[in-house]
Amino acid sequence: MQFDLGRLGRMALLLVSALPAARAVLPRRVFALVVALSVVGNLALSTRLLRPLWPDQARVALGRLDENEFLRRHSPRFVFWEQANGEVPAGGLVLVLEKIPHPYYIERPFVLASYLEQGLIDYRSIKTADELATVAHDLGVTHVAVDLAGLNAGSDPFEASVARLWRAFLADECEEPIVRGGGYALYALHAETGPTALASEDRSTRAPGVVATSHGEADRESGRAGRRGLGAPDGPPGSNA
Repeated sequence: MQFDLGRLGRMALLLVSALPAARAVLPRRVFALVVALSVVGNLALSTRLLRPLWPDQARVALGRLDENEFLRRHSPRFVFWEQANGEVPAGGLVLVLEKIPHPYYIERPFVLASYLEQGLIDYRSIKTADELATVAHDLGVTHVAVDLAGLNAGSDPFEASVARLWRAFLADECEEPIVRGGGYALYALHAETGPTALASEDRSTRAPGVVATSHGEADRESGRAGRRGLGAPDGPPGSNA
């Protein structure tokens, strides 16, 4: 069962911030009653959310259940990252495309690419998938993890434009999904194919007479991008189910 402790925390913060104003305008007994009812209501809500976890929490505390097994049972996000961590090499760098990042279980170096923070990646100036790929390569990114729900976001024009950019970036600049589950997907970023990278490839790996084609061009020419099923329900890597 999933629950949002952040939401509970925001509710508690809102309650605390309202206390001084309530104390100023309410009689003492009414104020005490309001506080008591608010505390009881929050306890009732958190108890309803947390009660399904109590038996397994007790087993973990008693040493009868492994902590990771507990998370596998109750956190789809943990299940996804447990698989994704195994697919990213120790020297890899993950770009996380998520509006409100939840990087709790990432065991590899990562970069948060939320559009709520423009300090590292300025989505106001990045308009194309190629431009975003250039930024990713400059950061040393090797893999991309995405919150699939965010690919269809559009509560305002700016958010919708970023969602379109992310969809194009995944389709044109990334391989097929490596891991998919828990509302997330992991992709490998195409190798950099700028002039320096192509020159290096020409010298070291290409046979005479072979024309180099960028991964992004080959991907688009073969039509693979149209079969990625970006934003579709979770399913096996590379599937649309």
